[in-house]
Amino acid sequence: MATTAHGMDKTKLKDEERDVLRPNGKTLPDDPQYDLHLYRGLWLLSGSVKMMPKVAKMRARPDDIVVASFPKSGTTWMQAIVQLIMYRTLGTITRVGLSENDWCFLDLAHNADPMPIDLLDEQMSPRLIKTHLPWDLLPKSIVEKKCKMIYVYRNPKDVMVSLYHFCKNVPEVIHSCPHETFEEFVQAFLKDRVIYAPYFENIASFWQHRGDANVLFVAYEDMSSKPQETISRVANFLGEPLDKETLDMIVRKTSFGEMKKSENVKRIIRRSSIAQSLAPRKPDGTNFHFLRCGKTEEWRKEFSPELAATADKWVTENLAAAQLAGFSF
Repeated sequence: MATTAHGMDKTKLKDEERDVLRPNGKTLPDDPQYDLHLYRGLWLLSGSVKMMPKVAKMRARPDDIVVASFPKSGTTWMQAIVQLIMYRTLGTITRVGLSENDWCFLDLAHNADPMPIDLLDEQMSPRLIKTHLPWDLLPKSIVEKKCKMIYVYRNPKDVMVSLYHFCKNVPEVIHSCPHETFEEFVQAFLKDRVIYAPYFENIASFWQHRGDANVLFVAYEDMSSKPQETISRVANFLGEPLDKETLDMIVRKTSFGEMKKSENVKRIIRRSSIAQSLAPRKPDGTNFHFLRCGKTEEWRKEFSPELAATADKWVTENLAAAQLAGFSF
């Protein structure tokens, strides 16, 4: 019996949903206002769950480049850095990040036909791939081909703030998390009841591979405080050392102000039936800025002292896990 993020057991299914999900041993809850489902220990939108068979069969190439993270940890920022290092160009930033004309978002939950993952075989190398999946749900071919993977992480309180505003304003994900109040959202986050949770398990799954030659860990805070050093580190990892002129160009083009010029959040992605059903009574996302702030420690403006203390206790307890030995924010 499936369990929703509200802890309620649901069994009533649409026939087509039952057929798609039965092989995974999970079922979709009959909850039109909260589209979040447990898949192999990970909370995903129903569209992402249905994508997983395709994700598992994805055929990687040895020179594929993967940017991975928990959502709202600096993924799009790192994508921009990687794309400029490899191709010296930067595409449009939409409500789900950089254009899927340039990047394949592996686990993107929408009903486009064809899906970005369906077009991967046609793309020239090196292909650029984005994911929020933990290590154990990555396509086996990415691991076997030892594709270069850049994992981005961020102060979890800043992640909470950014994800709250994102889920509250973007139709494609507005049904993925409780967001009536910020405190309600944080409490759900701390209980691992938001999209792509559990949060620390995502980090730990990659941290176990930090010593692998094809894995690089990058902190959002380093991208903000020392962009030249961080971009050079990424470029060297990718085997593309930069001269000073190119490095300065990438630092300039990946600044918050310059990236805002590439933002086009009015672009609409084809939405799931659930998102469409919610559209008349939810924001349409056209006034939402995907690149909302771009600063560190913005959590101080949103968290009450009591809520911050609760979150800090949660962070401390989770960092004590053996799987995260040596890791810190």
